[in-house]
Parts: sequence; C-alpha cells; structure tokens
Amino acid sequence: NKMKEYIQKAIEAFYKLIDGKKEGEPDTRYKSWEWCYDAFKKGKQEYDNTEEEEIVDYLSLHLGFYLASWGMYRGSSFLLQRDYKAHKNIVKEILKVDKSLWGFNPTSENIDNAREMLFGKNRLYMKIKNGYKNNEKSNDDEASDTLVTKILLGTLGCVPAFDRFLKKGINWLKDKYSSTEKEKLTATIENNKKPGSTFVALSKFAIKFKEELKLKNVETIEYPVMKCVDMFLWQVGYELDLLESLKDNNSKDKKKKLVFTASKCGICNENDSSEDVIGTIKDRWDL
Repeated sequence: NKMKEYIQKAIEAFYKLIDGKKEGEPDTRYKSWEWCYDAFKKGKQEYDNTEEEEIVDYLSLHLGFYLASWGMYRGSSFLLQRDYKAHKNIVKEILKVDKSLWGFNPTSENIDNAREMLFGKNRLYMKIKNGYKNNEKSNDDEASDTLVTKILLGTLGCVPAFDRFLKKGINWLKDKYSSTEKEKLTATIENNKKPGSTFVALSKFAIKFKEELKLKNVETIEYPVMKCVDMFLWQVGYELDLLESLKDNNSKDKKKKLVFTASKCGICNENDSSEDVIGTIKDRWDL
C-alpha cells in the first residue's frame, strides 16, 4: 500500500528533527511538544484532586513556551503583547474536558462524541477561540484556527495543528487518498458546514493506518496517534514548501541554504544540487 510507505517515510523524517540527529543538538524545539503534553497529562491528575491555582499557573507557563517555540509569538501575534497568564482561562477549560480527549485514540465508536465535545456549539474549540478576548463582542485577540489547533495538539494531543505546512499536506493527501473520507478533508478544521468534519475524516484515517502512525523507540513519552497524523502531514507539507521555494528562487545562495535545510531532516545530502533535491522530493511524494 503506497499510503503506508508515505506515512513511514514522513514519520521517520520528522523523528530526525525531534531527536536532533541532523540539527546537532539534543534539545531541539521539536521537543517542546513533548514537555508541554507531558506536563498537562501529569497536571490533569493533580488538578482533579486539588484544583490548586499553582497548577494552572505552571501549565500556563508550559503552554506559553511551547507556543513560542512553535512560532505563535511572532510580531503579528496578539500573544506577543500578553504575558503567560493570558493562557490561564484556556488552561482551566482544558482541564475540565472529559478524559477521553486526553491522548485521543479514535475508534468507530468514539469519533462522533469527540467531535461534539470539541466542535459542538460553545464547546472546547470555541471556548479556546474566544478565551483570549476582552469581551465576547470584540474580534480583538480572537485565536486563529492555527493557534487553537496548536493548543489542542500541545495539551490534549487530539487534533493536528493546522499551520501552513499541514494545510499543504492535507491538499496533497486529498490527491493521493482513495477513501471517500477525502471529500470531507479541508485545509481548515473549523469553516465547514458541519463543524469538525475534517476532524472526523482525519480520525478515520488514523484508524485505517493505526500501525503505521506510530513513533517507535521513543524513550520519553508515548505519542498519541493524532500527533503522528500531524507529523505525517506536516512533513509532507514542509517538503512540498521546500520544493516550491527551490523551484521559484533564482538566488544561488538562497538555494544553497534551502538544500542545507533539506539535508537537516535527511531529505538529501548537504552537497546535492538544488535540481537533485527537487527531483528527490518529487520522487518521495510521487509528484
């Protein structure tokens, strides 16, 4: 099955980034997801017993650093103007959710219920989206689709993070995936006539390829399957973005930097030509 090969190839490439094998350092920014997810998993257990405000404060710090590490504190972000305590209301909402969403493991029996808890009217997705606002009527400080899904991924591990690379990966998947579920896949998780339909389609994808969507030999924590879906689609989109940049850029220096970037996650060798890398990426994803 070609899709199984695609998944295994992408997971292996992403793990090289997590493990720092190509970046030269053991503590890469890709590990930030692990620390945040693990902190929330342990914090949930403590909070259920105590409801101590210190736990919320601690988890808010973890969430803030993870989001910064994953690019959500750039100059255009409203979060840049806020301190870590801006996350406290969001953290409290997350700590309230049903335990089935923590490390969500989709089955044919639980997908619809998970979709309702996440995307039903005034449920968790919208609570996070509106949770940073000063008031409900204002659009200021409304969390974007990307921010909300990165929060859900970093805390519950139940939804892939819909950044630009993952969106490219989804568009590629729609061309390669033979299942009828591909019709429900969109490059946004919220703007559907039926909220959460993309979440349902990705959950069914995760069930179908459960064995391939596993990160093996990880010594720290178990990666939930929806995090592995995120890694798969992100890696595909990341490589497609590199491909576009290599094809569109005429600067030799810029192309050399792009080839070096590709070599860091094992796509090519550092001394390969840009034309070689373009051919390699096309072959990897059958373009």
